[in-house]
Amino acid sequence: MMEKMSNPQSMGANKISVVIPTYNRAEFILEALESVFCQTVTDTEIVVVDDGSTDNTCEILEPLIRKGRIIYVKQNNKGEAAARNEGIRRSSGQYIAFLDSDDLFLPDKLELQADYLDKNSEDVLVHSWYSKFDSKGNDLGVRNTSVFNGDIYPDILNIWKVLIAVPCVMVRAEIFNEIGYFDEDFRWAADLDMWRRITRKYSIGVINKVLSKVRVHPGNISADKKDSELAFEKYLNKARHEDPELDEKFIKNMTSLMYVNVAKTIFSTASRTEMVHVRESCRKALGQKKVNWEAYILWYASFLPLGIRDRLLVIWRKMNYPGSI
Repeated sequence: MMEKMSNPQSMGANKISVVIPTYNRAEFILEALESVFCQTVTDTEIVVVDDGSTDNTCEILEPLIRKGRIIYVKQNNKGEAAARNEGIRRSSGQYIAFLDSDDLFLPDKLELQADYLDKNSEDVLVHSWYSKFDSKGNDLGVRNTSVFNGDIYPDILNIWKVLIAVPCVMVRAEIFNEIGYFDEDFRWAADLDMWRRITRKYSIGVINKVLSKVRVHPGNISADKKDSELAFEKYLNKARHEDPELDEKFIKNMTSLMYVNVAKTIFSTASRTEMVHVRESCRKALGQKKVNWEAYILWYASFLPLGIRDRLLVIWRKMNYPGSI
């Protein structure tokens, strides 16, 4: 049985703190902040942690800082996990929500999630569905994350078709005193590591509604996705180290699924010359688990001409993500 967390009326002047790490996102951050200002709740503080930006982020935020609408913290560049941790330390709210500086909240996001945590003391985290959109504003579809609900450890290690997005999450602030902060050794996957550590001990909840929008950048290309494979390997290795009860069959399955996820992501963004990375990840997946049909399909699809591949991606997105174009 999962333990219950206490439910104090308040840990500070505000019930909800929104932590926003940012690095050179001057062109997007005001839109992100506006999505918080437009929330249906008002007892909210906003903590922006500038992780060493070299653009004009500070200039743009100066009027909001002067008016006291945000708490602004500037630090040397230490990475996103370190920026989130600093934001947590500076927060006073009973509940903490996270927003990346290029993503958006829908207006009732904070109200619905705070109400959920008020009424469900056994859950320490609540998240929601989200949608993705590109630089032109095109809708890339809804991500249904209903599978992440209740007591989901160790199953969470096997779920790679869709992941919990950081801007969808609200947690009880006190959990960090017990679980610890985001692992600053991770460039990628510090969020996955945090959800794993939380769900190993506590149940979580989900609101089956899109409450956040996640922006996809043209710059998020296969080279970055390939780098993420190293972080995912590190994430799973840490899970193995911290939980020796995971058996070898489970470990091979979760690792195979992870490599397929990497291959799928590269496949959806890469040029023809970068398909070698897709095939490499597929080989690794099959090395862990011989019967992995997605790995075989992606392997063969990586040899298709670009036009055919693009058409297949459109069909696949429409089948898997409602609302995508």
